[in-house]
Amino acid sequence: MDQSVINAIKRKYKRKLMLALILENEHLSFEERLKKINLQQCISWLATSWEEISDKTIRNSWKKLIDGLPEDAVNVDSKAADDDFKALVSRIDSLAGTKTSEQDIDLWIKDQVYDGDHNPDWVTSEVFSDDEILSSVLKKDQPEMQEEWLVDTEDGSNSFDTSITSTGDPDFGDAIKSIDCLVRYMKHDVAEVCRLNALRSKITEVEWLKRAC
Repeated sequence: MDQSVINAIKRKYKRKLMLALILENEHLSFEERLKKINLQQCISWLATSWEEISDKTIRNSWKKLIDGLPEDAVNVDSKAADDDFKALVSRIDSLAGTKTSEQDIDLWIKDQVYDGDHNPDWVTSEVFSDDEILSSVLKKDQPEMQEEWLVDTEDGSNSFDTSITSTGDPDFGDAIKSIDCLVRYMKHDVAEVCRLNALRSKITEVEWLKRAC
């Protein structure tokens, strides 16, 4: 069950991450775009990804546990989805000056990325102990525990110019900036923030489809 539902969420999450890196902060270098991503955005992408999981995906996951349970037909064109993922990675490669093979893409989608010693890539990442996490919460001014990606940006300068286009149709930057403004305004209403973030995700998807055509 985990493999079908959790993998579907991870794939949606990774797609949102790539879309943000491609479409937002276009005036910045790729490395600076990465630094702009914060924990709040990651949580938002994860929450939206879960909301996008269909009833069909969840029903089909039970097929692995319950014999005789009919499995819904899969309507998603998996090849088209894979081609879209490859197009996103290709654009990331163009921005970052890298070259990713189809095998590497497939391994990344399946969470089978390893370091030079063939350890899962997360093994070599820094992991805080329980005491360090507790200390960071109780002593928020502790400098060694501050990470840029943990900072919640409140200045509204996420991606675009400071003024919305006053004439003509609004562009992608105007739309995203407006949503971000509404999110900050409604930040105490969790349900509304979730709905706004879902709309933000949809706007980003539409923009990518426009540019991919």
